[in-house]
Amino acid sequence: PLTKPAMSTISTFAGTIFSGFTSSDKTSNRLSGTLTTPMLGSIVQKGKLALCAFALDKQLKSVDFPTLGNPTIPAFMKIILAKIRFLLTFPFTFTIYDKDYLYQHLMNSKKQLIIHADDAGLAWSENKATQVGMLKGCISSTSLMVPCPWFYEMAQFCVQQPELDYGIHLTLTGEWKTYPFRSITAPAKIPSLVDKQGHFYPKRKHIRDSAVLEEVELELTNQIEYALSLGLKPSHLDSHMYTLGIRQDLLDLYQSLGANYQIPIILSEKLIACTGESPSQFKLPTEKCIESIFMASFQEFEGKGLTAHYDSILDYLPEGLSLLLIHPALASEEMNQITLDHPNFGAAWRAEDAHYFTSETCKDKLAKNNIEIVNFKSPIVLNHLGA
Repeated sequence: PLTKPAMSTISTFAGTIFSGFTSSDKTSNRLSGTLTTPMLGSIVQKGKLALCAFALDKQLKSVDFPTLGNPTIPAFMKIILAKIRFLLTFPFTFTIYDKDYLYQHLMNSKKQLIIHADDAGLAWSENKATQVGMLKGCISSTSLMVPCPWFYEMAQFCVQQPELDYGIHLTLTGEWKTYPFRSITAPAKIPSLVDKQGHFYPKRKHIRDSAVLEEVELELTNQIEYALSLGLKPSHLDSHMYTLGIRQDLLDLYQSLGANYQIPIILSEKLIACTGESPSQFKLPTEKCIESIFMASFQEFEGKGLTAHYDSILDYLPEGLSLLLIHPALASEEMNQITLDHPNFGAAWRAEDAHYFTSETCKDKLAKNNIEIVNFKSPIVLNHLGA
């Protein structure tokens, strides 16, 4: 409840209840027909917030409630005052809550979920599944891999669909056996990042042990600049295989790029742990981190299957903001060849992602569990990231 010790109180005073609104206890305000101005406040009754109560307090005039579609305040109804003929007066204690606390409570009392498709630009099959999932399915956000062969096609789609939410999937590794990625920067300028053929290395380990920071900055800056030159307006930056989360200087650079371009980034101790590194060795602005993050593992893929895994996530999603990372692609010979000998996040995995997040099952689960789909343009997400 809102009355737990974490609450912040601005003021407490005595007064009267006037047809569900508050008025001061001055005699002039006890007259029949007096009009009052409703503002959001609370009366504490048996330890709970009385939603019918309102208060005059300019502190709450500045509360910036999220406006996803038509702005609403949960559990409150618009009331128009006419002539009032009866007045009920009795002593009460009125508590006004700090606007930031109230905002966070209202947001955390709901379930918000970003369904984010990684790896757009990897292949035509990846692009098509992502596009269909965003236009007709439940995918709310994606990010594009600039060094990939099909990046340009996905970039054109995003430019033509400005209402969609997309970011840049900053890339320093290429994990596929017969489908390597070339850097945007000339290989001679970034020798610590590429092999003799000018391709990124497949493992994060090489970046952790050998990458020169200045070369990383040059390559990532060039990826962002190239994306911007095509007319893209990314809502966020993230990191392929979370490679930027394996060294403190890379994390610092990641944050610096976000600040310089004024684009939010995804920070997470949980994603650092997924790389095999210990989050405790890094310094992060924890208030801006997203820790309610879900991504399937190979064990789940081989075991009960991804459909059962995603059903479980949606059925038991915690309140507040969560991020679900997926990798959709159409089932195709193209994906079979790209993911050759790589069943982890392979062709079958990606086809299952594509199917589930365009299915009626997914839509029904979201509705049944009262989950609000959001993205990196949504006020709740921008507020969480401090953007």
